[in-house]
Amino acid sequence: MNRPTTVKTRDVGSWWQSSPSRGACAARSRGQATAEFAIVAAVFLTLLFGLIEFSGAMYAYDFVSYAASEAARYAMVHGSTSESPAQLSDIQSYVAGLASGLNTANLTVNATWTPNNQPGSMVQVTVQYNFQFVGGLFPSGTFPFTDAVQMRIVR
Repeated sequence: MNRPTTVKTRDVGSWWQSSPSRGACAARSRGQATAEFAIVAAVFLTLLFGLIEFSGAMYAYDFVSYAASEAARYAMVHGSTSESPAQLSDIQSYVAGLASGLNTANLTVNATWTPNNQPGSMVQVTVQYNFQFVGGLFPSGTFPFTDAVQMRIVR
């Protein structure tokens, strides 16, 4: 006697969708994704703003070196025998004109001529910029960047 056997099958799709634990699992998964995003976003934004702050410091450091060299060249060719001899105020104005994106109130320029402003004498230009971090990621206070360049006056 062979009887046909009937096998009861369940529709897995409808079971998955109608399961009472399915909603709770999805809610936990969404909550976990939100928590993970918050952690990753905080780390990413900290690194991004730290990079921006550090880039500003590197720009100020590079500017001080560049401005000292350019100011010394300016003073070198504007000696006492040139058409417009350089004075300290001229050199300060020249460097302030180069300082784009920096606070010129934090900029100090000093020039000394040894022994005088005649051709063959030496001129030394010192540029200092007191850098301040804007955000709260790095320590507060000022960080002085200083460079001095010395050149021989040619005219």
